[in-house]
Amino acid sequence: MKNELLNIWKENFLKDIPIYYQKKNGAYKEYTLKDFGKLISYYQKNLKTQEEDRVVIFSENSPYFIGAYFATIFKGNIVVPVDPFLSSLELFKILRDCQPRVIFSSKNNLKVTKEAIKNLGYKPQVIILEDIHLNSFSDFSLVDRDINETMQILYTSGTTGDPKGVMLTFKNILSNIYGIDETKIIKGSDRIIVILPYFHAYPLMTTLILPFTFGIKSFQIEYLTPKDIVSTLKEAKITILTGVPKLFQLFLNGIYKKIEDSKLKKITFSFLTGITKTLDIKHLKKLFFKKLHEEFAPFIRYFISGGAKLPVKIAQDFYNLGYTILEGYGLTETSPVISFNRPNKFKFVSVGLPINDRLLSPSPTFQIVLSTTLKDWVSCFYD
Repeated sequence: MKNELLNIWKENFLKDIPIYYQKKNGAYKEYTLKDFGKLISYYQKNLKTQEEDRVVIFSENSPYFIGAYFATIFKGNIVVPVDPFLSSLELFKILRDCQPRVIFSSKNNLKVTKEAIKNLGYKPQVIILEDIHLNSFSDFSLVDRDINETMQILYTSGTTGDPKGVMLTFKNILSNIYGIDETKIIKGSDRIIVILPYFHAYPLMTTLILPFTFGIKSFQIEYLTPKDIVSTLKEAKITILTGVPKLFQLFLNGIYKKIEDSKLKKITFSFLTGITKTLDIKHLKKLFFKKLHEEFAPFIRYFISGGAKLPVKIAQDFYNLGYTILEGYGLTETSPVISFNRPNKFKFVSVGLPINDRLLSPSPTFQIVLSTTLKDWVSCFYD
């Protein structure tokens, strides 16, 4: 079956349009789609693989990670992004399970990589991501792949035992992309901040796959600290932040600490939040807390929360300050998004409406049951 997703990506990487910004020493280095085309071409030429070989990416978020990710897919291989903070034993177990032909490793992770492959029983090719020599643009190749073929394997921590590899096809991923796009929550003019690691299904979809499919600009933070995140929100004029509940709690802690430091601010804040709770008018909240919005996230349209249940108090506190957190729900096996709140149909203590007209129903054991007739978006295989 025709692979529409590969064709979209191929056309995109020929465009000389800014797409990605990496923050270093307080400045933002710009990368165009064509710059990534060069990275893809370079990595492809160095991949000693046959079609459907597995290729592990063991790296922190970076432009090199993105280049290696698409180079692997375009080469006809199966990409396996893994947690960059794994120990050598943890990495060894995953390598033993998925038997990769190649490992892309960042320089930071090279020592762990070398330790992990010692007792593997064979010697995979190791490519250091940062060791690149780019000249003029050269065409990357693209192996035509059926939409039902496996595109990537994502390892989940699970609840017991060793991680299991979830095999996701192009069709799974494309179905999720279409489902999210149909909600019209993301616009081409949006600017997305990259905080969470790419190896996890949720940020992989929301901060890598979606931006590079629709040409949406994304900005990688320099440090995983509230201070650096907030400075990036302002400097880069971020409009959408995808995070986890712990991150939003950290933001609230910082806001409340500033208020606690000033008795007058504390009294004023209590008075204003009392009014906004009574008068549920969004523009009034933004007016009352104008200074807070200017100092924290002046351009944000939505915060999106996933990865764990969002405590209702966090959602309500943000709402009373004039911000909306749209909570969602998903699984690695569902590519990953199942449902999320819509801005016009927002509810507290809810993971929102399903995407793609997916059928959800509660079971007698208070679990969510997914319709087994909807095969496009759910993985049925473990590696």
